Amino acid sequence: MKNKKSAWSNIILAISIIIVISIVVSLVSLMVQLPAAREAAEAEVAKQGLSEATAKAVVDMAVSTVVGGVILGVTFKVFEAIGGFLFSLKGKWGMFCVVVSIIVVVINSINLLGIFGGGKDALTIVANIIDAIIAILFCVACIKHRKENQQLALEEEAKAN
Repeated sequence: MKNKKSAWSNIILAISIIIVISIVVSLVSLMVQLPAAREAAEAEVAKQGLSEATAKAVVDMAVSTVVGGVILGVTFKVFEAIGGFLFSLKGKWGMFCVVVSIIVVVINSINLLGIFGGGKDALTIVANIIDAIIAILFCVACIKHRKENQQLALEEEAKAN
């Protein structure tokens, strides 16, 4: 059931590469921005009149939450990328990719609805729209490629009989 010549397979592969690049950019961005954000948060909490130890504890808890969320998101993206690579190159994990892509489309739809609440800068809006387009394209490609693979399997079975 390998259909490496499929345009859908190539789209899945390209999007999987984009996902890996996105993971790396996210992690580098977190590592670069976290120390400065931590200092700013400690200063802001200290302005509220809390002791330095309390301010540090509050910021530590917030940073832990952010890092945990990023780790969870990156883990999900890693599985999405692995599934995309295996599906596009070997024809395996098709149903996994379809399910994950539908979940990603739902998450991106929720993110897009959050744009209209206000308080978002232009870069965030554009990034959310691009993420949604990529998620929809990945979902469609996974569904179409899975159908192609099923059709090829039926044709091979018919030839065998």
